[in-house]
Amino acid sequence: MRKEEKEEKNSSKLRVFIILVILIISLVIIYGRFVEPNLLLVNEQNIEDNTLDKTFGTLKIVHFSDILYGSTTDIDTVKKVVEIINNKKADIVIYTGDLLYSETILNEKDINEIEEELSKIDTTYGKYYVSGDNDTKFESYSTLMEDSGFVSLNDDYKVLYNKDNASLLISGTKYKSNLKFLDDINYEGFKINIMHTPDTMDKIDHLNYNYVFAGHSLYNQINIPGIDKLLLKNGSRLYYKEHYKMNKTNLFISNGLGTDKFKFRINSIPSINVYKIKNTSK
Repeated sequence: MRKEEKEEKNSSKLRVFIILVILIISLVIIYGRFVEPNLLLVNEQNIEDNTLDKTFGTLKIVHFSDILYGSTTDIDTVKKVVEIINNKKADIVIYTGDLLYSETILNEKDINEIEEELSKIDTTYGKYYVSGDNDTKFESYSTLMEDSGFVSLNDDYKVLYNKDNASLLISGTKYKSNLKFLDDINYEGFKINIMHTPDTMDKIDHLNYNYVFAGHSLYNQINIPGIDKLLLKNGSRLYYKEHYKMNKTNLFISNGLGTDKFKFRINSIPSINVYKIKNTSK
């Protein structure tokens, strides 16, 4: 083969390679921007836990978080989420913050539509919420949630009783809470805490909650080996995956539903989590 022919062949291979690389990158961008953010995964877990009073039967907790309304989500997202939650017939529904995207401009129609849909969520023992960092930019957030029937657990707690008078405690911490009130809670029994930022877990680990639920991390939004940890958010740099077992506590973190800062998701499918907790002891 002549030198000129060899050079032309190598040049042709290089062009093909460059075109393939551009095509792959383009497909990844299209998928991350227009496909995965619009998917919705329902994660269901059966959990055996002999610390739960048996009279609760199977305690079904539905956890959702970070709708970030106005990012890659809209009222159709909320409608779909509410329909899924009600189909699961939850005992407790928890929302761990960031209902609204910080750059969203809400009008009265938006607020009324969101409130109307969230009001449809039905539970046995109630639906509870805490605030996230984006929510602090909206005065309407707490009013919207409470007008939708959600109970605020921003630095507060409730003791819930079933028909047999067995109880469990559910507490919550607002975004940037000083956490002091948690140390003053005097309760021996099954305990749940909800919060926005999962890294707060390191500050409450000594309280031995059975379950802690958090959001915020969005499971990085983009999980590509080698760069995923570069994208960790403040508040979820230590804990950002779906589950951690820490001493006596199970920490569960929602993938969330919307997007924050950049409107992409890769290997981080939006999700709703359903936990079916049952005491199986004899």
